[in-house]
Order: sequence, then structure tokens, then C-alpha cells
Amino acid sequence: MMKFTTSAALFSLLIITEALASPYFIFSSPDSLSQSSKSKSSSTFGKISHDSSEKSHTSSSKSSSKSKGYMKFPAQKRQTSKSSSHESIINSSNSNKAAASSSNGTSDSTDGALAFDMTHQDAAYMLNLTIGSNNQPITLQIDTGSSDLWVINANNSWCSETSQGKGAYSTEKGNLDSGVQSDDEDDSHDCSLYGTFDPLDSDTWRATPGLFATTYGDNTGANGTWGQDTVTIQGVEIKDVYIAQSDETDEIWGVLGIGYRNNEATNVDTTMESAFTYDNLPITMKKQGLIYKNTYSIYLDQYSDNNSAILLFGAIDHDKYIGDLGLLPMATNSTELDVFLNGIYMNDGDSNVTIATGSDRALLDTGTTMTVLPSDVLEAILVLTGASVSKDKAGTDFYTVKCSSLKDQTFTFDFMGYELTVPLSGFVIKKSGETCILGFETAADMGVDYILGDTFLSNVYFVADLDDNEIAIALANTGSTTEDLEVITDSIPSATQAPDYSSTQDASGLILQPGLSTDSAGKGGKSSGAAANVKPSLANSLICSIVLMASLVLLI
Repeated sequence: MMKFTTSAALFSLLIITEALASPYFIFSSPDSLSQSSKSKSSSTFGKISHDSSEKSHTSSSKSSSKSKGYMKFPAQKRQTSKSSSHESIINSSNSNKAAASSSNGTSDSTDGALAFDMTHQDAAYMLNLTIGSNNQPITLQIDTGSSDLWVINANNSWCSETSQGKGAYSTEKGNLDSGVQSDDEDDSHDCSLYGTFDPLDSDTWRATPGLFATTYGDNTGANGTWGQDTVTIQGVEIKDVYIAQSDETDEIWGVLGIGYRNNEATNVDTTMESAFTYDNLPITMKKQGLIYKNTYSIYLDQYSDNNSAILLFGAIDHDKYIGDLGLLPMATNSTELDVFLNGIYMNDGDSNVTIATGSDRALLDTGTTMTVLPSDVLEAILVLTGASVSKDKAGTDFYTVKCSSLKDQTFTFDFMGYELTVPLSGFVIKKSGETCILGFETAADMGVDYILGDTFLSNVYFVADLDDNEIAIALANTGSTTEDLEVITDSIPSATQAPDYSSTQDASGLILQPGLSTDSAGKGGKSSGAAANVKPSLANSLICSIVLMASLVLLI
């Protein structure tokens, strides 16, 4: 399940040898060491952080024309149940959810640039829309990690009245297959909060062949059937959209997947006799002439009071990012938004630490709440940050640190030579006094070691081009209240290829830097030795020790 292995003997040896090691005794090549100044490109491209005060785009002259070919949908941020079980940590009031679900938004222009009041809660992107001839209101989670639009059928058995009140209780672990209901009122399942769909009430509903089945990382899922109907998003009508309606699901809301066609449930469900693909929502929008390319960008403003979350189809907003927009290729033969991650580094204000380097796939997934890391990498981060491990009521680990300790700590993610530096505070999902909870987790059977979920994506602005299989990414310009829209008709505008864009990546994995200890993880502090900050390799330290001993012999 996890890749974490303890290395106490190695760590003890490093404490001894590094006490003798000196910066003047470095015999290994720089690439094998975690030095305080990492080797970087001489170009300024790819070296940006939230500390940067300069923007590569000015906002003094914003586009006010009703440009054709893009549609902007404000999204609402909500807690996700897709791959995180931190319900007791990330909670939101039902009254706020219900109020948000009843607001469908109205168009403020004729060009598809739409706005409405939004709420900002941890930690999922939600979008209001209507389905059918009678415009049945539905609120769906936006998910880049899946590709199907599915809704909860009004006759879903899990939404029925019970003796305990409105909404059946879900299982304790959200396992649809168990068929056992929880006796905990905190697990109440009120499907009215986000809306349900009754195809019998829509004159435009047309049933299509095939069964629908999907499951998620937390063992929740949905079963149902397929059909086509009209979807209206804040006044923009999209006809003949493929929709799965689930009459058996333990999810509290449906999902709007906007990923690749080959990741559709009809193509990956092994229980189907014959797999097939269809035109999902983004492809349908393109074919109906609403956008030029199958592209979209996502922006979530986590750091200001604006509570803005924007899903922008067919265009890029240059006011929503800072610095250079790095262009990355999708991983070859990927069915999801996978890019290559080549390094993770940390800076505590005094020194840089290399945590892991190599090559691995990283999934950009708005449907995952946390940033998911291999267990050994996560354990090293916990040691370096001084985090402690606690458990929620479901027995799931979560990680706490003193909020004051986050001030100067940053992480740098290396994507094929393009580096993004984000503050550790950007990964905080909740504060309680002086205690901050970090939005990291480790999970098995996810299909990828690195999932960059909402706690990472809330720090960045990214554009997905599913026609040309590219991702453009930059740091988010938090607090942006203006827009500078540019329609995407060819390649992503203003994006520059990462330095190693054309390099061959083997995705063999990121290797934890030698000398990093994971022994103290969860004990509320860094290791007692200097291994994490001095950063010579084991071989380097041993050589230093030998040289010093030889010097002593010569002196004698």
C-alpha cells in the first residue's frame, strides 16, 4: 500500500559522519548532492514564486469586447468525497450548501462570460447547471480526473426518507457494495442539497444503450444508465449531452468530468461486453461551435476574500497568473491529465533541501482534495516541517504543524525544468488557533504515485489543451478582480515550453534524497542530526570522515 521503509541505521551513520563533514570536502558531483544552491538554468524562465512582485502581464488595459469562442463559468468550492475521508476536518454547513445549490447564476453578457455569487469552502470545485426541458437544477463537482457527466436520479434508494429523517444514512466507510447503512447521524445522506434529476420529467431526455458504473478512491461509487439531454450552464444551452443518471449511489452529489475521451467509464469499465467512447461535454461544446478547441483553464483564489473559482472554456485569462506560463507535454499514452514531475525541494528561509529527484507522472486532479504523495516522500516532508500525525474519527491520518512555523517555508516542484515555488502555507486546509492542518495524504491503488489535488491546484493557474495534449501552468495571481481574456484557437497563448519539454522521461519514480530521515515523522520535530539541512550524500560523508582521519594520522 505504501512505499515507506525505515532507514534508522543509515540515518544514525549520517549523524556521525556529517558531524565531521565540511563544505570544503565535497568529492561527489553536484548532481548527487542536495546543495544549498541548486543548479538552475541561466534563464529567468521557470524561476517564479509567490514572493515575486512582478507580473508578466499588466491589467491596465483589459479586454472588454464580447469575444467569441470562450465561455466562463464561475465554480463553487466544496468538500469532496471522491478521494479523501477527512470529513471531520474539512466540514461545511448544510445551510451554505443548500443556498449555493439553489443559485444557478445568470449570464452577464452574450459571449458566454458568466458570473454569479460563489462560496469558498474546502475543497472541491462545484458548478451549477440545469438539465432537461424543465431545467432541473443540479450542482456538480468539476473533475479533471474523470470524463463523464453523471447525476443522481431522483429515485436513488440512498436518498429515500428514513425513520431517522430525510435522506438515508450512508455506510460508515462509504462502500456502496456493502448495502449496510450507518447508524451515525453525521453520515446522513440528503440528496436534495445538490439536486437530483428525474428523466421522466424531461421531454428532451432520450435513453441510450449501455450501463454506467464508476468507483472512486474512497470506495464510493455510482451505478446507472445512459441517456442524452440538454444541459444549460448559466444561460448557455448545450444540446444532446451524454449523461449518466445513477439510481444507486452513495455519493451526495454528481460529477462533471472534463477529462480525456479515452478515460470515459464506457471505455474503462471492464464489466462491459464492448467498450466504446462518446463525445463528452467539452467535445460536444467544441462540435457545436461554442469553443474553438477542447481547452479549459481553472483558477481558484484561495488566499483572498474574493472567494473566486473560475472554470473558463476555450480561453485563457492572462490576469489570473504570475510570471512565466510553463508549457508541459502530457505523458505519452496517458488517459488523464498526467505531466512529468522531476523534483521536489524545500526552503525554510535559511537553506534549500532536495527532497526527491527523478522522473514520475503527476496527475492534475480537481476531483482529489489533497496532494497525494508516496509515503517515503511524505514522511520526509513531515520531518522537515516538524509536523505531527493525528487521526480523525475514521482513523485517517492527518498532519498538523504550528501555523507560525509556516512563515518562511516553501516547496519547489520541478516539471521538466520548469519550477514552481509555492508556500507551505498554501497547503493548509484548516486552522484551529495556532494549529494548522496540512493538505497532504498518501494512498495506495490510486494508479499514480503523485496526485496534485486541490491543495496544490489552489496555488496555481493551469490551462489544459486536450486537442494538442499539453498543459500550461503558472502561479496563481491571488486576489485578481480583473480579467484579460484571450481565445485559444491554436496553441496556448504566451506559454513557453519547459526547458526539458522534448526530453525522454522514463517515469521510473522520484528517489528520496540520500541523507533524509523519516524516523522522526509524526514526533513533532525535525531529526536531531543535521542530515536534512547539510545534505551531503552518504558516500560523500564517508569520504570526508576518511580524509579527516588520515589527516589526524599524518599529524601524529
